[in-house]
Amino acid sequence: MHAWAPYPFVRLTLAWIAGILLARLFPEVPGALPLWVPGAGLLLLITLQWLSRASYYFRLWSPVMGMLSLLLIMILAGWRYQEVDESTADRHLLHVSGVYRHTLVAVTEAPVQREKSWRMLARVQGIRDSTGWKEAEGKLLLYLPLADSLLPQYGDRYVLQGLPERVPGPMNPGEFDYAGYLADQQIYHRYFARAATYHLFDRGNGTGWKETLIALRQHCEALLDHAIRSPRERAILQALVLGDKSSLDGDTREDYARAGALHILAVSGLHLGIFYTLLILLFGGLQKSRAGSVVLLLISLAAIWGYALLTGLSPSVFRAAVMFSFIALARAVQLQGNIYNTLALSAFLLLLIDPFLMLSVGFQLSYVAVLGIVYGFPRVYGVFSIKNRLLDYAWQISAVSIVAQLATLPLSLYYFGQFPTYFLLSNLLVIPAATVMLCGGLLVLISGFLPLLSEALGWLLGWIMYGFNEAIALLQYLPGNLLQGLYIDWKQSILLYLTALAVILLLRRRRFRYAGYAFAMVATVLVLQAWNWHAQEVKSQWIIHHSSKGLAIQHIRGHHSTIWLDSVLFGSTNLDYQVLAAGNRANTETHLRVLDSSNSRQWAYGRLLAPAGRQVLSLEKTFPKDISSSELKIDMVLLSKACKNSIADIRQMVQPELIVLDASHSRAFAERRLEEAKQLGIPCYSISLQGALVIGE
Repeated sequence: MHAWAPYPFVRLTLAWIAGILLARLFPEVPGALPLWVPGAGLLLLITLQWLSRASYYFRLWSPVMGMLSLLLIMILAGWRYQEVDESTADRHLLHVSGVYRHTLVAVTEAPVQREKSWRMLARVQGIRDSTGWKEAEGKLLLYLPLADSLLPQYGDRYVLQGLPERVPGPMNPGEFDYAGYLADQQIYHRYFARAATYHLFDRGNGTGWKETLIALRQHCEALLDHAIRSPRERAILQALVLGDKSSLDGDTREDYARAGALHILAVSGLHLGIFYTLLILLFGGLQKSRAGSVVLLLISLAAIWGYALLTGLSPSVFRAAVMFSFIALARAVQLQGNIYNTLALSAFLLLLIDPFLMLSVGFQLSYVAVLGIVYGFPRVYGVFSIKNRLLDYAWQISAVSIVAQLATLPLSLYYFGQFPTYFLLSNLLVIPAATVMLCGGLLVLISGFLPLLSEALGWLLGWIMYGFNEAIALLQYLPGNLLQGLYIDWKQSILLYLTALAVILLLRRRRFRYAGYAFAMVATVLVLQAWNWHAQEVKSQWIIHHSSKGLAIQHIRGHHSTIWLDSVLFGSTNLDYQVLAAGNRANTETHLRVLDSSNSRQWAYGRLLAPAGRQVLSLEKTFPKDISSSELKIDMVLLSKACKNSIADIRQMVQPELIVLDASHSRAFAERRLEEAKQLGIPCYSISLQGALVIGE
């Protein structure tokens, strides 16, 4: 029997994934294929299958039949990907051009209150120009001011002034591509509303079942608000039990991220696994009879999908619900099937419904982690035999943590470039704590009709959570708790997974050639890493970062970099996610320097900056046209919107090699100044329009 024979759904899913990826890389191919191509392939496949039954000669064509089947599946996957890709529709907002006065949108999810606005997902229903309303479509993120007296609700429809703007791409080197992240969810636009730029058109346009679920969820949030008094613990419990992360503060997220426990704050496979285990503990006795097994299956499916819908049915919850539904079905019919087929079938169903899930980092990490646990846990756990039940439980958690961390390591290094050193310790805390908090949170909700009991449970749970949160916060103070700057490229990530596959085959088949394959791939990874290190070592770059809060100039030379920045940027999110991103990606040793008298000189109309010998004139105020500054020897003028002088005035005052418009400029103002500089023949660059200025290689 062929090695792939026991894994039909694995082959099916791998071919489907390959078709999705090829359709994404070569979007013109699926649409160019005429219908007769797969039709002819299917006819040929049926013919060969029929002939193989009658003749031994045609049975030799079995490999060709298998490859043809996989090729047809790949074509179907490509067509399915293009079918659900909303951006290709002619009416999509991406293809709208011209001047439009208004946009009609409908809120499709429950609004989330943020620090300064309401954030919600909406869908375009129409656009209006001078001739009237026209059909249009597309998703967008809508932000409404908190001061609105009418609280936004799911199902509201708003008329917005003008058109939503396209979500901008990353404006700094190494910065997270938020636009790409949203595009993988088919969201391409956003709209920041002000008091005079929108009005409520009508309400109550949502579907009834979704309104009921949102109301139930809000009721559950109110119960947790009443039972848990501490804001931090309440926010964490809402995230863990209901999937609502809107109340989490930045410090809490950072503590959990540095401890390697951020996954506990998003309802996912871990939470549904705990939930399903509780169901089996409560109702597992039903499976002693055939009728009881059916009842258990119905209870499991209803509870799994009810809880999934209550938490908002996010992609992570959806894929976990599908996975545990298959597990519940296999348990009910006592199917002793291959677990890899079960996982592959669940993945295929998810990707059939939404091929864009393949692009989700969470989807990739989730399935890779589960595969690692399924294969690696019995082997790692079997290394030690521990009779003490408590120690054995701790070893089980450790074994799961080890194999999951190893399985996801190449992807984690590629996407995040960091490794939580104390992941074993944090998971020994996280998994039991998640079980206690989830069970406790559900008990608080169930006992909501008994206020005294609910408050007593909430008081006890609050203190338990307080101790756990303090322990998580303390982990970040351990030396070397988080290794950062460990980025690898996609080629190295794939090679590491192929190396792991070669090692597995070596251990299973005992053939030495797999050791050679593993050695060759590890050597290739090291060569690529050495090449990347050398390329960085000879690199020299100057970067003026895109930052609306202050000035930041960076000089990268090899594996060392220095950043001169305004003091206002210290401690802001702009520093971590915008300014430091380039150095983190390049794995440089970065030193921060405040722009002060040692590297800058105050001037009546701005500052003279001298970072590492480069002379930069920062114009921050309007200066008189007759000012004389011939003594200024500068390399570059950094121009703020607060300086209203024309480009001609600046040329008359100094003879700059380059004028840089900083991030404070609006689009219209920057475009006017760029056009003026072009007419005068002066090189000009706009950071607000073009992103950070990078000079050098």
